[in-house]
Amino acid sequence: MSEEQEKPLRPEIKWRGKGLLAMAESDEPEENADEELEHQLFDSRTLSRAISLAGDDAKHALGLMRVSGSGRKLQKVPDDYLDRCEELKDLQPNFSQFIDDVLIPSFALSHARASHRDTFISLPPTVLLGGPGVGKTMFAARLAEVFGLEFERMNLETSQASFELMGTSRGWTNAQPGRLFNWLAKCQSANGVFIFEELDKVSPDPRYSPLNPLIQLLEPTTSKTIYDQCAPELKLDVSRVNWVFTANSLSGISAPILSRLHVVEIPSLTAEQAKSVAMRQYEGLIHDMNLKPAVTVPQLTPEGLEILSTESPRRQRVLLHMALGRAVAAKRAELELAPRPPSKGRSIGFY
Repeated sequence: MSEEQEKPLRPEIKWRGKGLLAMAESDEPEENADEELEHQLFDSRTLSRAISLAGDDAKHALGLMRVSGSGRKLQKVPDDYLDRCEELKDLQPNFSQFIDDVLIPSFALSHARASHRDTFISLPPTVLLGGPGVGKTMFAARLAEVFGLEFERMNLETSQASFELMGTSRGWTNAQPGRLFNWLAKCQSANGVFIFEELDKVSPDPRYSPLNPLIQLLEPTTSKTIYDQCAPELKLDVSRVNWVFTANSLSGISAPILSRLHVVEIPSLTAEQAKSVAMRQYEGLIHDMNLKPAVTVPQLTPEGLEILSTESPRRQRVLLHMALGRAVAAKRAELELAPRPPSKGRSIGFY
């Protein structure tokens, strides 16, 4: 064999760029845009100890917490968030400014984040300020429904003390967890909507006021280590919960609480907006009733719509339901609605 025999060629190695080399050397796993986001609500290692020390009433809620698990999903901002916001405007048009000025910018920022892990729904703690009947609680519930968020509500005017929110001390024989703990125990996600109603009507008595726990919930640092009085070992990271408050006036709200909230004034419905809401109520009611094909669907007349324009949406639905029943029973083609006798001090809104 000749010494000059040609050596076999080495396979050609193509340089694929510094980016791939950096990726190979990095400890960071590659992100998957379809991966479900998750938030660690608590350290599961402390749950067993909390259960062993808890009373009978608290053990049930702690058991639910164990079943739900320490890792809770985070609802992402959906790609069609603008369409969903338009749906909210149609449902409650008097919240249009809030949707444009608060919701859409918040969703847009989260949706635009470079890291997939940061694209979850996150809203600033907000107080919806408006007179009785403008639909503050109803809007919060619909916001949660439209964006697939879990929802809970608590009326601060009727709450007896801070223990209703944060539980009773384990020193009591009948120690029980509070409203927040019980809700989180059943939640599958970590960024639901929790609404506190009537913030301006909180009891002024410091012995019964829930204001101190509220400040802890609103502070970014302390909200990561919240605990219920019945299970102080179990620290909860509630920093991803979306807090919403309602109030009729700012005069009764303490300065420390108010300084941590974004205030949005909600106007009453105009007559035209009330008509639009009434029509959607009618269409939704017909859809939900799912009448037999042989039944003629009674129509809502312009006169009936005019009558409904002076009513709150909750009252609209009641009137439409009763009118629909009467029309079907009598086999009429139109709904018959009678105006309510005039009363003093009524305004258009969600009562």
